[in-house]
Amino acid sequence: MKYRVKITETLSKWVTVEADCPLDARDTAEEEWRNGSHYLGADNFQGVSFLVKKEPTGERDSLDG
Repeated sequence: MKYRVKITETLSKWVTVEADCPLDARDTAEEEWRNGSHYLGADNFQGVSFLVKKEPTGERDSLDG
């Protein structure tokens, strides 16, 4: 029997930004991250999870997500 196993790694990092409110702080951090200012790598590893599904028969289903 074949199984599909989804492996999800979690990386996290605290950063400090200047902002007028929490929502602006989140937006600023996201923008900085998208621009490459905050790189998350192996040093930021927080955990891993595994999800197992039986291999679908016939047409491929939504297990890719």
